[in-house]
Amino acid sequence: MRSPAALLSALLLVAPAFAQQDDGTQQEMLRSSVARQQQSEAFALQLRQQQQLLQIAPEQRQALETLQLQQRQQFDNLSEQQQSSLRAPQAGGTTAWGPRLENRAQQMETDRRRLLDRVQ
Repeated sequence: MRSPAALLSALLLVAPAFAQQDDGTQQEMLRSSVARQQQSEAFALQLRQQQQLLQIAPEQRQALETLQLQQRQQFDNLSEQQQSSLRAPQAGGTTAWGPRLENRAQQMETDRRRLLDRVQ
């Protein structure tokens, strides 16, 4: 029978391998998460814009529709930039995966929120 200390040592050596996922899995998880969040925010933007159109006088509708189109294009451009940055390697030929992965996802969300706040 093995000693508890030997078993604990073995677990401590093996645990990081099980706890840490490979870069490919992390990349795909982040891409999926960002894509779902972008899709949700795009839907919320569209809904908010439709509600704005219902509350405006008919003679002002065309100007508002033009503004809303510009806002959606800005959001779409930001979304595409973020998705592209998730696919492209970072400077030096390395990807941005690793310990900063969560910070990067949070920064992307913050950027989208800032844009959406200006839209309101």
